[in-house]
Amino acid sequence: MSWKGLAMVLMISAFCLDGAFGESDLLFYDPTTGQGEFYSTDGAGNADLLKNYRNWRATWSMIVPGDFNGDGFTDLLFYDPAAGEGEFYSTDGRGDIRLLQSHSGWRRTWSMIVPGDFNGDGFTDLLFYDSAAGQGEFYATDGTGNIRLLQSHSGWRRTWSIIVPGDFNGDGFTDLLFYDPAAGQGEFYATDGSGNIRLLKASDGWRRTWSSIVPGDFNGDEYTDLLFYDPAAGQGEFYATDGTGNIRLLKSHSGWRRTWSMIMPGDFNSDGYTDLLFYDPAAGQGEFYATDGSGNIRLLQSHSGWRRTWSIIVPGVFSGGADGSPGPEHDESDGFPGPTGGGYADLLFYDPAAGQGEFYSTDGSGNIQLLKSSSGWRRTWSIIVPGDFNGDGFTDLLFYDPSAGQGEFYATDGSGNIRLLKASDGWRRTWSAIVPGDFNGDGFTDLLFYDPAAGQGEFYATDGTGNIRHLQSHSGWRRTWSSIVPGEFNGDGFTDLLFYDPSAGQGEFYATDGSGNIRLLKSHSGWRRTWSSIVPGEFNGDGFTDLLFYDPAAGQGEFYATDGTGNIRLLKSHSGWRRTWSTIVPGEFNGDGFTDLLFYDPAAGQGEFYSTDGGGNLALLKASDGWRRTWSVIEAGSF
Repeated sequence: MSWKGLAMVLMISAFCLDGAFGESDLLFYDPTTGQGEFYSTDGAGNADLLKNYRNWRATWSMIVPGDFNGDGFTDLLFYDPAAGEGEFYSTDGRGDIRLLQSHSGWRRTWSMIVPGDFNGDGFTDLLFYDSAAGQGEFYATDGTGNIRLLQSHSGWRRTWSIIVPGDFNGDGFTDLLFYDPAAGQGEFYATDGSGNIRLLKASDGWRRTWSSIVPGDFNGDEYTDLLFYDPAAGQGEFYATDGTGNIRLLKSHSGWRRTWSMIMPGDFNSDGYTDLLFYDPAAGQGEFYATDGSGNIRLLQSHSGWRRTWSIIVPGVFSGGADGSPGPEHDESDGFPGPTGGGYADLLFYDPAAGQGEFYSTDGSGNIQLLKSSSGWRRTWSIIVPGDFNGDGFTDLLFYDPSAGQGEFYATDGSGNIRLLKASDGWRRTWSAIVPGDFNGDGFTDLLFYDPAAGQGEFYATDGTGNIRHLQSHSGWRRTWSSIVPGEFNGDGFTDLLFYDPSAGQGEFYATDGSGNIRLLKSHSGWRRTWSSIVPGEFNGDGFTDLLFYDPAAGQGEFYATDGTGNIRLLKSHSGWRRTWSTIVPGEFNGDGFTDLLFYDPAAGQGEFYSTDGGGNLALLKASDGWRRTWSVIEAGSF
């Protein structure tokens, strides 16, 4: 079980237990695609999409729920250890989020952040635990996203793997259960409102293979109960607590699935007991269960076809009024900023003839608004690669000039300004493609460089400052690949690749392994030789990257779904398309969670935004005339 999955089982719990819920809503976060999705639940185990966000920072390792502004909706703390940053956001009952406060200079080695009521003022407080240093620090929050140190502790055991918040002694402050699997020990502590802790009970002989300990109200008394889950044995055990640190078995279950990575507590059927959502990423399945007060569980709903790359699931109050009444009507165009600065994709247009670049924002309806126009840009950039090259959540840019053998990394700031991170000389002048992706799993965008003249491909990692580090070099590659398309084609979290050779009518899907190696998933022959563009996106909602193929000679476009093994399935075929589209840009242009498209025709000076619907159909959002005819590059991102 990954730390990110396990951590959230624990971190959400304090808020889940404070009685603020009617039925629990859910936030799902996928770092591989930089997406966050808010869902409401209906009491029967069904979930409905509230809001989808793209371009979220890929390096959030924890998302901690709590009441950080006092309005009754669940707020969120996002923590990025690579950047040493934390950001507090409020939510509004419609799936929109708004930045409360951004913090930099945070310790990069916090292994857990546990929410609870540690000072009694009504706002959610926080315990930060650093296992490497053996330290714990309690902080109070103030309703505006600021934090204040209550108490710092050193000399803590470094082998605590789980810290569970709950009410274990009935005094109104959040208490804590610490679990050490290496020692087979569990210790219950009370807190006092000032950041101090007091031992209630230390227990030996605990099973060493519990991967999750989930708090909840499983028997209806005033104390927090516990579900222990052992995936190696396929067992779950419910225990009641008694207010003094003792536990009593309610029910033991065997034959449980061994591949649950997350078990999330919440109120999913409104009967007053804590219910459970089990998530299995390997199978792409989620199952909602009700509990009955005696340690028994009953299936509410089983779901298949779920995305396999959710790393964090957070329950909370994200919909309706804080008192359970319906909230304001949801307007997708509100555009509250998210953890990257916006819910809709922005655009960079580059005109080499004029040496100009222009950044535009979009509004969810196909309109664009100028953020910044820049002149004096180099006219010999042939490739501009978007990615996260410094970890701040905004889309950064790599500019490549083959005539000079130079590459320059730039950061963007959310207002259309750019700042040089690093300029590099001596680059090979024969790279024809530079493909961004997550090829080593560190959260920064990595790069694949392809040289068809030499038949070579080289993978490089980036480090957050504009430097690159060689991962792997490949020779003997086919020299006739015209397109290399990145995407999630096998569900393992690393960016996979589709190679297309029009001269042979062939396409090959490859998986990557985090070290720059590639492995064939599937080879296809008999493909059309006249595809000029292959556009990746989320066109059917199953979590794998889908594809749009465009043939200008025939005026045709075809949407295909992928299945995680390199197979493709036709979603929809379109004829009668304009034959003069030179660029098709994927992005989130209407906020519904599916990838939308911008088509650009330089001959006509026109751009058209289209939404997609999950079935391969398109609907026009906006057609615009009078566009500059000399844009050579259009990139989507969060600028």
